[in-house]
Amino acid sequence: MDYQSYLSHNVAVNLKRIRTSKGMSLDVLSEQTGYSVLVNV
Repeated sequence: MDYQSYLSHNVAVNLKRIRTSKGMSLDVLSEQTGYSVLVNV
């Protein structure tokens, strides 16, 4: 795994951990951050 893949994976894992620990859905996260994965695919 290259460095960029490693970094992206770790950001994703940590973001999911934080989001779920706060009881946030992906919809709530996208509303609060103004960033939607569906828009940016």
